[in-house]
Amino acid sequence: MEKSISELMISKQAKRVFSEMGIERISQLQKYNWDSIDTDGSVPVECFIRAVEELMKKGFLPIPDSEVLICKSGLSTRVCNMLRSKRMLFLSHLSRYSEDEVRKFYYFGEKSFKELSGVCRRYNIQFKHGKEMEFQRKLKDMSRKQNTEISRETYNTLVEAEITDLSELSEGTVDNICRDKEIDRDCLINALDELMKKGIIPIPDNEVPLCNAGLSVKLNNILKRRKILYLSQLTRYSKEDILRFRDLGKISYEELEAACSRLGITIESNAKYREFARSLGLPPSYTRCFFDNQISSIECFRNKTAADLFELCGGEYSRAMRLYYLLVERGIALERPDSEKVFLFEILPSSQAFKALKKGRIKTTADAAFFAEAGLLKIGLSKKSIQKLLSQRDDI
Repeated sequence: MEKSISELMISKQAKRVFSEMGIERISQLQKYNWDSIDTDGSVPVECFIRAVEELMKKGFLPIPDSEVLICKSGLSTRVCNMLRSKRMLFLSHLSRYSEDEVRKFYYFGEKSFKELSGVCRRYNIQFKHGKEMEFQRKLKDMSRKQNTEISRETYNTLVEAEITDLSELSEGTVDNICRDKEIDRDCLINALDELMKKGIIPIPDNEVPLCNAGLSVKLNNILKRRKILYLSQLTRYSKEDILRFRDLGKISYEELEAACSRLGITIESNAKYREFARSLGLPPSYTRCFFDNQISSIECFRNKTAADLFELCGGEYSRAMRLYYLLVERGIALERPDSEKVFLFEILPSSQAFKALKKGRIKTTADAAFFAEAGLLKIGLSKKSIQKLLSQRDDI
């Protein structure tokens, strides 16, 4: 059985710190995020850090792999205290700061900085500035081998994204890289455009980058502003969408259409999808859903499920519900696979399903599992609907 912190052989001060923070067991600290050390304000952060250090030094709390406690790194008490005041527990936390930022720490003189630099070298900890310099060196070596100069903007973008292996750029999509590296999409697109134009990274198979499409500078900039890097990305847009691009006039569109026609890329109008939505009595907002999924007739809904409709409508529950009831009225029977997640509009009348959504935020039978029968009555569902809902829930 796990001991409580009050039973451990630690100082009274540490026990008092944990008690005031409501921490009774070691397991509560094992889930703590040590990258952003903070307290609820009941005790100073420095006191909390000292108490945690005591637990780790005595072996009651494990030290994360490849981490070095500041208090066990050989630093003087003065330097340790200054780092604790900056909410640091491990030496690796110093990699968030540049040399200039460390020098500006309160009461941090040249002697303290030299001491800290020596310890960081011993444990192979680099300041942020040092990391940037390493990336710059690697990127310069790469451009020297390619015999090509890279602009300062592209250098800065790759340094910020910590990309030194260009295979990451050639293999990953712009969306994946921006998500993984947390980098501005516009900057990355401009960097990729330059690197492909200069032949530093290969162009993906069956793709035509803007830089090779023979487009004017104005049109090139318009498309890059829309986060478009390859001409094939234009197939995600209808003709009407493209005509609404900022600064894209009739002449620019004709230039773009000619380039796409020459390269075998088709720009489709959304007219038939808009007309199909109108024929079903749906608002124009459904046009985008139908265009993205190439649905232009009622027969396209055969063999689909309510989950397919939900995905088709971009996760818009109300929109999927409306489309479902409309299809049922026209005799289109959607499939219902065995699943724990059954949408309420599949088993309840439209008025009841809308009421459950509006008053109870209930969308599926899984959501309804959190409500007792009395709760469902309070929302306004009829007894018949509740019986049907409960029987469906019991069958799963």
